Amino acid sequence: MRIPLQLIIPLHTLKTINSYALIDSSADISCINYDFIKKHRLPVSKLEDPICSWNADGSPNKKGDIQYPCTLFINIEGIIQKVVFHVISLKDNVILGLPWLWATNPVINWTA
Repeated sequence: MRIPLQLIIPLHTLKTINSYALIDSSADISCINYDFIKKHRLPVSKLEDPICSWNADGSPNKKGDIQYPCTLFINIEGIIQKVVFHVISLKDNVILGLPWLWATNPVINWTA
């Protein structure tokens, strides 16, 4: 399921980017696309210990291990939350995974 969201870049600019997120209950983390990060020059930090990254089909992610997190705020229907995304190669711009679902517990209308 894809939903519209607004990404808010913290720090000095408070720049916003409109995009869509895939909600994926099988994703162990929330992630953001490497190319999307580069295109919008989003701030990242470096992990001390990289995390192994696997795609849903069990193959290794083409960008290799996760080395960079990106902390952003998201705005979904007026609700603003801080989310730490892990930067990997994706087909979607953003995936909101199981930790986000646990923390948010959204009401989803499956018939809409």
